[in-house]
Amino acid sequence: MLNTNKLTQTSLIVGVSAIASLVSSIAIAPLAQAATFSGTVKNATTITVGGIDYTSIMLDRAVYDNFGFQNIFFGDSVLISDIGGEAHFLRLSPAGGVGVRNGNYSYDVATKFGDVFTSVALDADVTGTGAYKVTKGIDDLVPNNTASLNLVSNNGSPTETGLPVGSNITKFHIIDTLDNNGDTLFSVSNTFTQVPRTTTEQVPVPELPEPGTLLGLLVMGGLGLAAKRKKRK
Repeated sequence: MLNTNKLTQTSLIVGVSAIASLVSSIAIAPLAQAATFSGTVKNATTITVGGIDYTSIMLDRAVYDNFGFQNIFFGDSVLISDIGGEAHFLRLSPAGGVGVRNGNYSYDVATKFGDVFTSVALDADVTGTGAYKVTKGIDDLVPNNTASLNLVSNNGSPTETGLPVGSNITKFHIIDTLDNNGDTLFSVSNTFTQVPRTTTEQVPVPELPEPGTLLGLLVMGGLGLAAKRKKRK
């Protein structure tokens, strides 16, 4: 039985030609900076667009770098984009829009401006008998440098996890492992949300004087004003 799952974020994709024009006009290798970046995998560590190679991609509030692609992904498309002010994603699609992919790719993603991650999501768009499996390994690089968790997408099912309040994670190492089991792939998406780091410091609010004290201040102020006027006479 044919089983097809379609991603819901297609409305977020801007025309590739417009994106390439935007990135080419503002990016300087090896760092590209834009709200949306669309390119292709050139080699194990490099994404290229318009003949320019990049090893690091900077969005408005996050940085993607330390790419590690196996040979099977060379020539595949990569879309890295902001989604509003607190979320962003990396999407990989086979060259030509559909293909059979077994293997893994990795990268680091870090927040900017002291933000902390609050959730991580995985989604896949596949077709076939329902056997496609994508496993997302997530290592917490900052602050703990430990293996955090795994997310698994079976037959294109989306999965998401929230992070504990106070974990204050600002950098992840991601490894996506693809096992097609005879099925074909349209895309794999990794989505991250983040917020500014919260603080428990409270600004003290000045207390209002008691009504009796306030009345006394008004009386004293009135007497002083009367005395000043009398002296002027």
